[in-house]
Amino acid sequence: MTLVSKNVSDKFYKIVTAENSGIPEILLYGYIGQRDWWFKEEERDDETITDLTFRKALTDLQKTHPRINVRINSGGGSMFHGNSIITSIQSSTSEIHIYNDGMAASMGADIWLSVPTAQRHMAKNALLMLHPPASSVWGTANEMREEADILDKFEKTIILMMEETTNLTKAEIKEKYYDGKDHWLTSEDCEEAGFINSIEEKE
Repeated sequence: MTLVSKNVSDKFYKIVTAENSGIPEILLYGYIGQRDWWFKEEERDDETITDLTFRKALTDLQKTHPRINVRINSGGGSMFHGNSIITSIQSSTSEIHIYNDGMAASMGADIWLSVPTAQRHMAKNALLMLHPPASSVWGTANEMREEADILDKFEKTIILMMEETTNLTKAEIKEKYYDGKDHWLTSEDCEEAGFINSIEEKE
């Protein structure tokens, strides 16, 4: 088996592409977006994935590959970066297959759900976690209300995306997964919900 890997990294991100049996892979293993000033120094050096890095890797690979696999193991991250990654995936000229290798939580879950069901895969021991977007703010009451309004708008964008890529309506998505709680789903739960057609036994 031939494995060719390429690392693209600097202080703010690390993304790996690998070619195996003719299908390249982009690994989203880590934090989605740049870690900001409130993270500890050692945390800011951890693996992160920015929208710009992802876009560059995807644009390069789709020139010569009709199919690209994206593999996720992520606890989530920034919606500013994540929404742009989703746009890159959905506008790609290649067929994108997304694999949940261990955990796709928060923004990682949103990215995983951004492709049609037939192109969505999940390891039998993996977990999915869906919840409303979260933020923190320091300031006046007006500033806090403004932040809440922004979170509501971000939530609407994700629900709109999920409506397009699942068999659920906006109302069903809101009631089931965006009710203010964390929703953890096993691979069996995801199969029952219609998020995957079958559980990946080995890939």
